Amino acid sequence: MSYTSNNNMDFSLIYSNGTAKPGDPFYFWNKYSYKSQGPALYRLNMPLLFDQYPEIIPIPANSLRQDDNLFNSCLNDALKRHQEINNGVVFNISKVGGFLQILEKVCTIMELQPFIIFNKFATKIELSFNGKKFTLDYDHEEIDNLFIMSPINGTLIVKECTLDKMEETLRSF
Repeated sequence: MSYTSNNNMDFSLIYSNGTAKPGDPFYFWNKYSYKSQGPALYRLNMPLLFDQYPEIIPIPANSLRQDDNLFNSCLNDALKRHQEINNGVVFNISKVGGFLQILEKVCTIMELQPFIIFNKFATKIELSFNGKKFTLDYDHEEIDNLFIMSPINGTLIVKECTLDKMEETLRSF
């Protein structure tokens, strides 16, 4: 069996790339008629698919600081890592607000780049100063004290200090 058809229909869309040409009028369908929107100002080369757009995940505005200095970028990085590790739980930064203000001041004065790690009971800071590596351990329950650790000649030295003596203790190593 053979099915033949003598169909003289114009299939001009077959050869079209589906783009709007600059200067051609642009129309949209509105209640049984087309309304002119004026000339198209761009040329679209690919059809838009919803799969092409990245997923946008909102971040709570109060969890990230908006300043553009080095310390705040380190802090934002720590908050993002904490949120990723803990299944989206946002760290309550108010627990360590006083400590972070003093740490920011010390890091700005001494030109340090801290690596901040938040967990449930303590905040850990790793940084380098004068070729030495330091770890700062801040317990959330002891709000005035801080432990600073650094290896010297293969021996781990631990010094306890108050928050206001952080810079002096770092320089004493």
